[in-house]
Amino acid sequence: MKSIEKPARWSSRRARISSRLLLPVALFEWANEWLAYVLSRWAFVEVLEYLSRFAILVAVVGFFLGRAERTKERHYAAWQVINLAQGKGGNGGRNDALHDLAADRVSLAGIDLSGAQLRGLHLRNADLGFSNLVGIVLNDADLTGTYVGWSEVSYDFPNARTTSFWKATLKWTNFTYSDLRSATFGCANLEQAKLEYAKMSGAWLVGADLKGADLIGADLSGTRLQGADLTGAFLVQGQIDKACVDDTTILPKTLHTPDKANPLCRALGSRGDCKSGVQP
Repeated sequence: MKSIEKPARWSSRRARISSRLLLPVALFEWANEWLAYVLSRWAFVEVLEYLSRFAILVAVVGFFLGRAERTKERHYAAWQVINLAQGKGGNGGRNDALHDLAADRVSLAGIDLSGAQLRGLHLRNADLGFSNLVGIVLNDADLTGTYVGWSEVSYDFPNARTTSFWKATLKWTNFTYSDLRSATFGCANLEQAKLEYAKMSGAWLVGADLKGADLIGADLSGTRLQGADLTGAFLVQGQIDKACVDDTTILPKTLHTPDKANPLCRALGSRGDCKSGVQP
């Protein structure tokens, strides 16, 4: 404890005060100086000061030690929200729960989000591998860099209730070996996405950005690619021949529009207009 000098006598202090109006203030100050001086000489008061500092230290240490438990409780609550909403339509609070788990780098692999309405979900660099995303609606969502490999995303084709990634940001998203049949990716950003060996027959990618996307081995039978940009994409002519393309499709320089139109494309008909904002 800091050493406090013994205060002067009141008569000495009083002699230095010229105005009687200042006497009460000076007297109060002088009394407090004596109180502080007396207390500073008590060992018990010094012990109390050390104890107060120790209590602060204990509180800080306790806060950091309790972070793990609080994080665990927060994760448990998030999973509870997700599990209670499983198999139900609508959001059900899952957007926030999924975002919080992904922000803490918790794996979401194998999760069941079938039929969920998760428009605008922000889930960057997450792990959704081996998940059930059948019938999910992720319009305007941001799944940049997320792993969705080996996931079930499609309903059996044809089916009116399709999985939708309308205008979603899927840059660098990994859909390797996933079942994307009949899914809607209209106006989606799939730049440099990994789609190797994905099942994409009947998928709707009109107006999608597929620049630099890896489509090696993907099944593009009847896949709608009108207005899509495949500049620098990795695929072969045989895949393009099975897909639905026209003069609005931007193909890699080494590929060309098929000479004969795929009859399956006419059977599929139109499923919305990406450019005009009409969803399929």
